[in-house]
Amino acid sequence: MLGLLLFSGGLTVSDSDFEWAKLAYCLPHLALTALAAFLRRIMFIAIGAFWIGVYPVHLARKVLRDELLFPLALAVLGAAIIAGALFAYRRRTLLAA
Repeated sequence: MLGLLLFSGGLTVSDSDFEWAKLAYCLPHLALTALAAFLRRIMFIAIGAFWIGVYPVHLARKVLRDELLFPLALAVLGAAIIAGALFAYRRRTLLAA
């Protein structure tokens, strides 16, 4: 777990001025979260989801600061993720088979 935190922290410290580099920062955490779901590791999911959340916060604060619909889009995306998680949780026996 410490190695995972150090990996994520190292990616955070490596600052770049390019937006594509910041998006590329999010991609390993997406892969980590997908791998964690396959391996059934809750800690990997929690760390991956936290660091994935850093990118939309960056977008909201720096890039899309003056856009009015971006916070609404983030809220809709968050509600969809919660609804998908509830759907998967309620049908976990079917999904496990």
